[in-house]
Amino acid sequence: MSTTKRAFSKAWVAAAVLFTAFLASGSHLALFIHRYYEANPPQLFYVHPIYDRTFTHAGRSVEITDDPDAPGGPRVNIRYGEDRVSIPVSIPARFTAPDLHQHEDWLLLILWQEGTAFDPDAMRAARLARTGIPGNLVAVTRQLPAGEDPQTRGQLARYDWVFVFHEFLDEPDADGKLFRVSRQIYPESLRSYNRRKKAAAAEGLPPPPRRANELQESTWQYHVAMTVMPEGSAPHHRFNRNALVAAGWRWTLPALSLTGCVVAAAIAISPPRTTQANTAHRPK
Repeated sequence: MSTTKRAFSKAWVAAAVLFTAFLASGSHLALFIHRYYEANPPQLFYVHPIYDRTFTHAGRSVEITDDPDAPGGPRVNIRYGEDRVSIPVSIPARFTAPDLHQHEDWLLLILWQEGTAFDPDAMRAARLARTGIPGNLVAVTRQLPAGEDPQTRGQLARYDWVFVFHEFLDEPDADGKLFRVSRQIYPESLRSYNRRKKAAAAEGLPPPPRRANELQESTWQYHVAMTVMPEGSAPHHRFNRNALVAAGWRWTLPALSLTGCVVAAAIAISPPRTTQANTAHRPK
């Protein structure tokens, strides 16, 4: 057997071995991912905006009204049963509408559910029957930095945005309130946080903590807050809580073995090189 044919035979053997390694390591990776998600099922949140100004939730009536002449500036008032909240307008409405579309830049009423998507037919039937729409109801607002123009700098300064969540409780809390209020802020980017860490290290200081009360991925607050963010301003997904990250070295083996298999197969099917020796022995 010629040297060239032996080299091609070895290339096919290497391709076969590497492909076998790819199948074995790929099966191991798939099994690891399956077991990972069995132990850590992904949290899925579904959101549904409500634009009606009057409806029923948890057996209580909900009514939203505007108060443009309120002391201190325009406000939106929300009544839920016997409880009320008054929210200052963060971004002036660009148009007038009978429903809540005019406030959707900064205020939305959101129904959210975990693990189960909303059934459009059931939602439509509940709204027509006014029996109460199922789900967890929350009014979310996006507050801009004080003193900033809401149409320019205020819209761009996303790291200064504050999100306020007014949760509608099914039953009154210990203080007899039907609203539970909480606040979270836009998460600092990894680049910005790393700059702060480098600056602290240069001064001989310990790494600074991240800002308190940031929005966290895989929470209902995170998904609800995104509904009042302008398009393209949502935080970058960090991809730090998934099976591929947890797999570590396990995903490199299938990648390397498959790459090696492709290279070996390419060598095996490539045409033989024409050498000076081969040319000399060709019949004329």
